[in-house]
Amino acid sequence: MSSNRLRSRDLHRAELIKVLRDAHAAAEGPKQKRFPSRYSPFLWSELTGRPVNPWCAFNGGVNLAIRRLHDFYGWMAKDGPGGRCAGALYRTLDYLGLDPKQRDGSKGPGRNVHIEHAVPVGVLEKILWHRKADFDRPAELHRFLVHHSVCVAFTHNEERAMRGQVAPATTDAFDSEGNPVHNYPFRRYLPLEHRARASGTQFRIINVLSGARVDLEHFSFADHVRALKQVSSMALPSRSFLYGLEIFPVEHWIAG
Repeated sequence: MSSNRLRSRDLHRAELIKVLRDAHAAAEGPKQKRFPSRYSPFLWSELTGRPVNPWCAFNGGVNLAIRRLHDFYGWMAKDGPGGRCAGALYRTLDYLGLDPKQRDGSKGPGRNVHIEHAVPVGVLEKILWHRKADFDRPAELHRFLVHHSVCVAFTHNEERAMRGQVAPATTDAFDSEGNPVHNYPFRRYLPLEHRARASGTQFRIINVLSGARVDLEHFSFADHVRALKQVSSMALPSRSFLYGLEIFPVEHWIAG
């Protein structure tokens, strides 16, 4: 690996770790309604009908609440804390080549980045409805959602390249009812890899923590969870899992 590529990987890894540390620091501050400690209890209450603290009320519905939770961890292209995909653990090689100062996740003509959901949000919503009886507490729902929220930083050109190649708003890892079919979220992007190979170009997704290329065929949800745990331990060794609901004050979601 070239020195420039190593430097790029180190910069992206440092950026990711900073996003997590900033999120953790915010979690220890005053109450803020953009926290997962609002959205995951809201989701749990919506799905199960069980009460939570009125602080968790949200008017946007299940789909938008999932998106807001993703935003908190920097899994978004728009501007804001962790924005422009700065919290993405997985990034394409083309995205890694962008100047971070030039990233634009707006809807305007300068747009050049996109956060791609390997399991689309609409599919995640169906899965949660299908599995709602499995969640006895908000933390269990939150954990399941994070374990299946696989988000990748794309360039806008790669987003456009998906048209006609990758079916929108679906994944063959789950059926139309949200039932699991297989455990390999990145298989959704195999057509992009095949097309790039045929054209003599490249499409690669990189785990910026390890610097390794993601094996689209065989990388599993369990591998994703291990990667989340690894980056959590690097960002703040005193915490076992920075993506968990446990880092937030429990009184935020207890009803009564």
